[in-house]
Amino acid sequence: MTNWRMLRKASISNMSAKATEIAAAMEQQAASAETIDVRIRMIRDEAATTSVNAAQTNQASKKVQKQASELSGLVSSYRV
Repeated sequence: MTNWRMLRKASISNMSAKATEIAAAMEQQAASAETIDVRIRMIRDEAATTSVNAAQTNQASKKVQKQASELSGLVSSYRV
């Protein structure tokens, strides 16, 4: 086999190895992107839940404030 053919065969072998390496890296990147996507969706869902909980807490706080005001008015009428 001539040097040129040996170099060509080695070059093709190297290209094949690099293509395999690139394909493996792309699969890893796709898996990482999927994991990131899932985690972002989880964060979005938790943020939505937190927003709903904050609104409910706000409503409850206003109700307690109103009850405290009413109670204060009732108690003040019994002062001597």
